[in-house]
Amino acid sequence: MNSPCRSVEDYIISSQMKEITHFIHQKLTSLIRRYHLFSPHEKIVLGVSGGTDSLALAHILAHLAPKLQLQIHIATLNHGLRPEAEGETQVVATFARGVNLPYTIGRVDVLGLQHAEKLTLEEAARKARYDFFAQIAGQIGATTIVTAHHQDDQAETILFHLIRGTGGAGAIGMDVISPAPYHPHLRLVRPLLTTTRAELEAYCHENGLNPVYDPSNDNILITRNAIRHHVLPMLARLNPQITSALARFADIYAEEQNALQIILNDTILPHIRRDGDVFYIPRHLFRGWHVAYQRRLFAQLLTIPNITYDHINHAIQVGMTGENGAIAQFSGGWQLRVLYDDLILENIHTPKIPNQKILLPQNSHIRIQTGIVYNFGAWQLSIDRIPSDDNSRQIVIPKGAQLLIRTRQPKDRFAPLGMNGKHQTVKDWMIHHKIPQDLRAKIPLVVVNDQIAVILWDTNYFVSYHFSPIKNEVLLQNQFFINTKINESG
Repeated sequence: MNSPCRSVEDYIISSQMKEITHFIHQKLTSLIRRYHLFSPHEKIVLGVSGGTDSLALAHILAHLAPKLQLQIHIATLNHGLRPEAEGETQVVATFARGVNLPYTIGRVDVLGLQHAEKLTLEEAARKARYDFFAQIAGQIGATTIVTAHHQDDQAETILFHLIRGTGGAGAIGMDVISPAPYHPHLRLVRPLLTTTRAELEAYCHENGLNPVYDPSNDNILITRNAIRHHVLPMLARLNPQITSALARFADIYAEEQNALQIILNDTILPHIRRDGDVFYIPRHLFRGWHVAYQRRLFAQLLTIPNITYDHINHAIQVGMTGENGAIAQFSGGWQLRVLYDDLILENIHTPKIPNQKILLPQNSHIRIQTGIVYNFGAWQLSIDRIPSDDNSRQIVIPKGAQLLIRTRQPKDRFAPLGMNGKHQTVKDWMIHHKIPQDLRAKIPLVVVNDQIAVILWDTNYFVSYHFSPIKNEVLLQNQFFINTKINESG
């Protein structure tokens, strides 16, 4: 194996720059300025495998570093999959020493990681790489990882996603700047996305670089390799500029998706209520949204791999026409469930926090007094002069009133706020608030002098108009706070 290392002087490009070198340096400098890829004096972790792409990028950035005021740290990882890999990491080390850049060599058991985390070999290798890069970033105080993905990689990625039927963001391909996989607190920068593999090969030849070659790239049983060696060459016979055409498609599509996202953020997402890992989508609004927004909403809320067109289309159909209780399933335990006028997006594998609903046994009837804390199994209640927290709700109680807490009885009536004191049946109120039928007989009601003053539902207080401070005559009444709390040990 020939080493790509020559003397430091050989790597300093003279003022008489060669044609491809000058072209690529100019293109990368323009791209870096356009996207503000780096800040002065920024520390970056540069992933280098020793192949054509990463070796060329390392050589380019080593030359541009003084002008860009970059602090580059080269990271190279031995995946433990081929005996040649140890020698390849040494080639990278030799290169790094030749251009006076610090470097770190890592070693990982990718096969062990694959079995331990039940990943494909490609996924395990990818995760190992980015975990290694993130570790180096943490050690040197960097927030940016740089990789050598180029225009041909972009074309392969787009075709890969189109073949799988991926829509939305998946069809865009890779971004010049994005969160690093598995480590979203770090930036991932790809400065070569407008540079072709042929240009990088010419760059290496022109600058006397001798990249290492990974024979696994010839394995056409791997989908990406099949695209590289068979699909793209066939398409190139129809359009010699196929990689540029796909890159333009990615740019146009990305801008259109960005416009769609802005509208989604402004007009759709504000109507989605989230409670932990459960999303509540108003069904009457969902039915009026364009199918493009419906699809994108599910794709955004469901940050899971392998979400398919058929899954999303079935969920949309259930959301539009499904009866109460209808379910559409996604992968990973996620499902969309119709609950009256809401669509509930939830994961059945998410551990449910017990006792988070404030409930009583059916037919409960308990006398209570102000100033005393009452424990009801998993939760407690008090009606006191002092609020227990910011969630406490003020109510007014006549002097000498009889208080009790009980569950629903036939013909119970309630005067909700906003109805100017008019009553409705508690049954109708519960149906309007979409309380599941199996819970309605367990909802606690605070009763004052035989009138329902407060309905407690899901840690919320619904105060009757007649016991609310909004009435003028309450100034003559005793004012209290109703406090509830979930017992940690309940």
